[in-house]
Amino acid sequence: MRTVTKILCLSLLCLFVMACQEDDEDPTRELLLETGEIELSPGSSAEIEVVSGFRKITARSSNEDIVKAEVVDNVIRLTALEFREYAEVIVYVSDGLLSRTSLLVRVANFGGLRVAQEKVVLPQLQTTDTLQVTGLNKGYAITASEPGIAELSVVGDQLVIKARKRGKTVVTIEDKYSGSAQVEVDVEGAKMSLDFGDRIFGYAAFDEIAVVDKSVRSLQQVTFEMTCKLDGYRGLQTFMGLEGQLIVRGKNDDYREDHPIQIAGLGDRIMLESTRSFNLHEWLHIALVVDCSQAAVEDQYTLYINGVQDPLIIRRNEEAHRQIDLASSNDGNRFVIGRAYGQDWRVIRGMVSEARVWTVARTATQIAENQCELKEMSPEGLLAHWDFSSGVSTDHIPDISGGKYASDLKLSDARKNGMYYPMTVPKELFLTETCE
Repeated sequence: MRTVTKILCLSLLCLFVMACQEDDEDPTRELLLETGEIELSPGSSAEIEVVSGFRKITARSSNEDIVKAEVVDNVIRLTALEFREYAEVIVYVSDGLLSRTSLLVRVANFGGLRVAQEKVVLPQLQTTDTLQVTGLNKGYAITASEPGIAELSVVGDQLVIKARKRGKTVVTIEDKYSGSAQVEVDVEGAKMSLDFGDRIFGYAAFDEIAVVDKSVRSLQQVTFEMTCKLDGYRGLQTFMGLEGQLIVRGKNDDYREDHPIQIAGLGDRIMLESTRSFNLHEWLHIALVVDCSQAAVEDQYTLYINGVQDPLIIRRNEEAHRQIDLASSNDGNRFVIGRAYGQDWRVIRGMVSEARVWTVARTATQIAENQCELKEMSPEGLLAHWDFSSGVSTDHIPDISGGKYASDLKLSDARKNGMYYPMTVPKELFLTETCE
């Protein structure tokens, strides 16, 4: 009897202990992991703790060729196999009561983005270099410390860098998972000029800017600048401007004795010309400043030739500008350099080194100090700046103003019967001779 009693007591004691253990393992507890996602590099491993769950924990990988999963003492051990691309694997976890949860495992070479070169030197404007990028290509983002120096793009796994402006910048390329890499970019190149001859002209579309910024349609001040070297005279030879609105041009044919610079505007209702003639076969800097806030016509229009103000002769004064619309002209609303109104005989004869358009009235000092090359770092009011120093055959001259809007100058064939077809100008027409 005593033996039976002892056995019963021991049995009750065991049942009590088991009941206590089951109380510790509350079957109502949620199956929880310490994290719901993790990143692994190929060949690495990690452990994820099971925070709560009921008894027997199991883990199964959705792709065991990439990630293996096993459970040891309520810890899920993950091992990423060698893998060169990017992958996402789901590890399904369950417990003794069939509660389920999952773990997202991203496998990639995190922090491993690389670029083939750490430094690139581009020898001339518009030249290009292409660098191999080793990464995941999961939405590359590209930034530059000086954004206007080069055009940047990614094509597949290639970083394309195209020189736009002389200077230096640091390019950073990154994606979401591979990290980032940097490339130093140095754009060099001699100052050059484009030989327009009598067959090339260029045009820009400021009306495209006007779609988003209407201020270019009602400016109170503008400045047009051009550096050129002419080898022939021609009546109404076009320098630059807006036909029918405000244009700078040569007045007379070569048989005339004088060859003034002419300014015409508002359908020729305002007509002015320089006191002295311009010379051939030497570098010439022309700057026209218009300030509509001035009451007198002689104060409203100012012309500088080689940095020196040239008194303007008023030939017609039926109307003066109250404002200037850079998005309107009788030339299809184009701003032109080298030909106007589709008339081939009005083409420029010579070379052009630089051209600039401003939305402010530049001062005499500013004009004199920046004739051949713009030396100011962040000038106010620079709308467009074209440097004719391309090192490749091209159909355009980039706008290097670095402003809010870019208005590249499209190049076209002046001999195509008044048309505006794009023209790829051979690099041989870009000459190292330039203003100094």
